[in-house]
Formats: sequence, C-alpha cells, structure tokens
Amino acid sequence: MTFMNKVVIIIRLCISLMFIAAGLTIWVILLHTLQTGDQSRELITILGFMGTAFFGIGLGSVLWVLRRMSAGRRRAVLQKQHPESPWLWRDDWARGQIRFSATSTMMIAWPFALLWNGLTYVTMSLTWDNLSQDLFQRKNPAGLIALLFPLVGMGLVLWAVRATLQWRKYGVSVFEMAAVPGILGGSLRGVVRTGALLWPKQGIRTTLACIRQTTTGSGQHRRTTEYILWQDERIIDRDRVIRDARGSLIPIGFEIPSYAPPTDESQPRGRILWRLSVAADVPGVDYRADFEVPVFQTASPQTMTREVDVQLSQQPMESPPPRPPHTPIRIRPTPSGGMMFVFPARRPLKMTLLLLGVLAGWNGMLILAWRSGAPLIILAGLGFFDVTLVFALLIALFRSDRVTIEGNDIRIEHRLLGLKIRRTVPCREIVDIRPLPVSRLGKTSYYNIRMITRDGKQVEAGHSITDWQEAEWIASQMKRYLPGPAEVSSA
Repeated sequence: MTFMNKVVIIIRLCISLMFIAAGLTIWVILLHTLQTGDQSRELITILGFMGTAFFGIGLGSVLWVLRRMSAGRRRAVLQKQHPESPWLWRDDWARGQIRFSATSTMMIAWPFALLWNGLTYVTMSLTWDNLSQDLFQRKNPAGLIALLFPLVGMGLVLWAVRATLQWRKYGVSVFEMAAVPGILGGSLRGVVRTGALLWPKQGIRTTLACIRQTTTGSGQHRRTTEYILWQDERIIDRDRVIRDARGSLIPIGFEIPSYAPPTDESQPRGRILWRLSVAADVPGVDYRADFEVPVFQTASPQTMTREVDVQLSQQPMESPPPRPPHTPIRIRPTPSGGMMFVFPARRPLKMTLLLLGVLAGWNGMLILAWRSGAPLIILAGLGFFDVTLVFALLIALFRSDRVTIEGNDIRIEHRLLGLKIRRTVPCREIVDIRPLPVSRLGKTSYYNIRMITRDGKQVEAGHSITDWQEAEWIASQMKRYLPGPAEVSSA
C-alpha cells in the first residue's frame, strides 16, 4: 500500500468517526428533548432520522475502511511471496474459484432506499400542510413536483427488493477455473456453479470482455468510465447445462487473442480488467453474474484446478467475426468500384423512452418557471437545455449514416431530417477501425464505429449499435475494404 493510499484511508476513517460522533450527539439531544417534555412531532422526527442516518453512514464507512485495510495487508504479503505471479495476489484467483453474489448490490440498494425515503418522509411531513393547500385548494401545479420524490423512493425500494429476490433465488455463484490464470493467446475455461436450477429456453449468454476502467474526479464528482477493448460472446444451449441437487453447472470456454492487454491493476484510476458475464432470461427474476477473472501473458505453466470438458471453437482468432443474422446495416458496391455502408435510423426503444420522459419533466419545470415569473436568464438556460433534449431525441429517432470507402478516400455522411453533414478522410490516415461503447442504459450497451487516425483522433462512422458482434463485424468489414490493411489495436 502506497503512502498516498494510507493517507486517503486515514482521512476516510476520520470522516467516518465524525459521522458516528454526530449521530450519537443528535441521539443525546433527542433523549434530552424527550425528557424535557417537548413532544413536537416535527422536531422528534427530524432528530430521530438525522441521528440514525449519521450513525449508520459512519458505521458502514468504518467497516468498509477496516475491510479495505485488511485486504491491503493481505495483498501486500502475497505480493512479496509471489512477485512474478500477480494472479496469486488475490485469494480467489489463486484458488481458481471466483464468487459472485447479489449481496453487494443489496447492501447498497437498501441503505440508499431507506435514506432517500426517510428524508422524503421528513420533508413531506413538515411541509404537508402547505403542499396540500397548493394541490387541492390553490390548484397550483408546482406542488406536483414534490410528488416526484416519493415516486423515486418507490423505484429505489423496487430496486432493493429485486436485488434481494435475486440473492434469495440464486444465492452465490462461483466460477471454477479449469486453469489459473487465463492466458493471452490461449484460453479461459471452467464452469459456473449456480445456487439454483437454470433451464432457459433461449440458452445462456456468456460474455468475456477486456475492459479499460478509467476513474476521474473525486468525492461527489468521482466518475468511472469503462471502455471495451475486446469482447467475445457465446450462447450456451440449455442442453449443455448440467443440473444437480445443488444447482446448475454452466460450461465456459473462450479463446483469448494474443494482442489484447493483460490484467493490470497497477494504476487504480486506469486499470485493465477482464470480466466474465453470464446471463439468462428466466421466469421471475432473470439470472446474471459477473466475475473478474485473471488473464495474463506468462510463460509459466497454468495451475490446473479441475478437469473441465469444454469444447472451444476451432475457428482461428484472426478470422473475421461472422455476419449477424438480422443486422439492418446494408453493404453495397458503388458504381466506381468502392463499397458503401448504410446505417439506417435505429430508433432504440429504451433510449427514446428515456429521452421522452426527461423531456416531459424538463418541459414541466420550464412551464412552472415561466408561470412563476422566473428571471429571463433562468428561462433562457432552461430553454437551452430543452432544445438540446429535443435535438437528442431527433437524433435517436431519425439520424442515419453512410460511409463510402472508394479509391483513396473515405466519405462519411451524417443525415438528419434532410440535413447532411459530409466529411472526407484519406485512407492512409486511418490506422484502426473499431467499435467503442458510448453509453449504457440498463443491460443495453450502445456502440459507435470509430476510425482512429494516425494522430490519435477518432472519426465517428456509425452509431447506436446495440449488439457487440454486429459492431465488431461492421468494423472488420470496413477494414477489409481499405486499400491497405488497418492495424489491429492493442489498447
């Protein structure tokens, strides 16, 4: 553990103790209030909620810090024992048994839901008289905004309940690796043992992804972004799932390309991880489990943990990905011997509904601000964001792209309601073409096709693709029709 990490942990521990002290102090004030006979309902409610919230946040933070300190000490010991074998620095990796449980999600969801709903209850109880007059007597629509907070609270409770049901239904899932670690240029094999029987009609979707995780900012402005550097997907037919009295065994088998980067945790704000995801659509709560797996480039032999009969694809890793069966993207030759890629308007349902909901709420705020006589500068600011949301909705519904590779140039044309934006890029400037994730909504990721130039700039050449294999196939086809072979990126 570095000196700065120790300083950060000490600061967090001090802040956590301050929260605990504040919670205890508020409880003492509450007891004194009750003993003096002041039975003000509003005051007792506020003191009780604030004391519990401060103490709970502080205690949870202390336990988290102590756990991090213990894990850091254990990791330091393992690093000294195995300096050349980073896959042995974690106990679960060394054993070849990586666990996943919805417990972590549940432990986050419930406190957050209780805190939000408690704060909403306190606020609504203190302001209910004025709020009820606005709603029922004055017919003031501004009071409807306050009702959004209980609705959000209900959504948080449903999130917590879903995580709890997933935990109760599936328990702990374990990925038992056939050999440790996974090898670049080799394979990752094993089985996922679930705590419940799985028999999905559509099979089980397994995905192995190499991800660059970048963290920026700190505190409330801390943000973590993930970029997929490589990904492969397999559909496991349900007949291949082994079921026994303890649950189900799902066979896992992936070939790993040699050019992908290995697991790298040396930079906490820019680490590279490999994630195995397993998902199945079943009645009730769907199954999903994510495992962070070790993948390295090593000449030492793998440690065998169990015998697993998993058939790997015999298709060479350097061969292009197969064409998706239902892709709307069309490829057609041009009269001059080139090739045109036509990306029609996608109209993603989830993204459209989200934008419509946000736009409706924002328009409501704009109308209320206008009717309440807000200053012109505030109305202008709200109106600017309203126009931005409308433009984003139009892009989601009507934008289409055309990419033409012809001669020594690439012509890119973006279309929106009759408007066209054209750009020409010389083929010799392109060193790579690859799909990159741009956003995520629920379980759906959205990918854009990006052309990487020699100076590191990115040129967008396709948008809103929701299937990774489809995006990878399009990128491979574009590389194929370039005059010279595009280099395969390794980062």
